[in-house]
Amino acid sequence: MSSKTIPMTIDHLVNAQPLKREYSARDELETVTLVDAENNAIGSCGKIAAHRSGKMHRAFSILISNSDGELLLQRRATRKYHFARRWSNTCCGHPRPGESTMAAAERRLGTRVVDENRNWTAFVPSAARWPVDVHIYPHRQMTDLTQLTEEERDDFAVLYSATLKRLDALYDRRLPYIAGWHQAPVNRDHDLAYLHLEVLSVQRAADKMKFLAGSESGMAVWINDSTPEQIARMLREARK
Repeated sequence: MSSKTIPMTIDHLVNAQPLKREYSARDELETVTLVDAENNAIGSCGKIAAHRSGKMHRAFSILISNSDGELLLQRRATRKYHFARRWSNTCCGHPRPGESTMAAAERRLGTRVVDENRNWTAFVPSAARWPVDVHIYPHRQMTDLTQLTEEERDDFAVLYSATLKRLDALYDRRLPYIAGWHQAPVNRDHDLAYLHLEVLSVQRAADKMKFLAGSESGMAVWINDSTPEQIARMLREARK
């Protein structure tokens, strides 16, 4: 990354007034989670309404830096209705009602997202262990498969099928894979779980398999030939 940290003074923040305010289609449709002072969810409302009325709601910031310690900042567009033209973090957003911050951040950043539909997002995790490692998360946090609605089950089937087709198209051959559901433990911390499916493959090239190095087998220090962002891009471009 060749980004540069941009020095700011208080004048940058105070004097950067918006010239024109517009609402995007996403702004109009987005719903945020209202919270109390202890971050307990107490309801939901539209994002624009929450901003206008000053209602406390969940949000997140993403800060990206490179190996030189430089921080990537962005200046908000003039057309933004909220803090237009002001310098800000790399990007930011809001978890949907019931969605975890991690899943929301992956969806908002998008660089590791492979595919999504109205109820699910498939992405390569930031610390992927395997050459192909895709996690499929529902958009609302739940603990096990019994909590899925009929609509969520139908949408999962569509996205999972599309994901498997992308895997087969990656090296233009059927890709061997392992798939497993992550669900809540039975006797403790049940409410902390976030149901999701993990699909992984040890195939690191069309004619090569991954074998664990000593550091991986002994110390769980995982090494991959490609970054999660590169794998996600390859899978987005792979269609069959």
